[in-house]
Amino acid sequence: MPDNLPVIGAGVNARNAYHAFGFSAHGFQLGPIVGDVLTQLVTTGKSSFDLTPFRIDRFERKVL
Repeated sequence: MPDNLPVIGAGVNARNAYHAFGFSAHGFQLGPIVGDVLTQLVTTGKSSFDLTPFRIDRFERKVL
C-alpha cells in the first residue's frame, strides 16, 4: 500500500466481504491479532479496535 499500512476491515461495496491485505512484510507478526479482528467483524459486525486508518476506501478520490 502507498502508506505502508494494511487494509483491514469490512468492504464498502459488497456486503459480508472483509479485507486483510497489504501488510508490507508484517503479516506474519500481525497475523494473530488480525485474525482476532476479522473474527470480531464477521461474528459481531464490529471490532474492539478503531480500524478507520485501515479502511479500504482511504485512497478513494473524490470526483468533483
